[in-house]
Amino acid sequence: MGIQYELALCKKRTMNKLALITGASKGIGRAIAEKFASEGIDLIITSRGHADLNSIKKELEKSHGISV
Repeated sequence: MGIQYELALCKKRTMNKLALITGASKGIGRAIAEKFASEGIDLIITSRGHADLNSIKKELEKSHGISV
């Protein structure tokens, strides 16, 4: 494979944006998570409550088609 082929492959590849959001299960953190998800940004989320965290994870993945 030549360099031109490699360059063409690199141009076609895109990296997904990724955001880390703390306190994502409630309040401002949740609002930010929902906004970023609506823009197609994959998320890493944290929260003090495990149940709340799983709930928002499933909700965001289902409604916005992103990875959480």
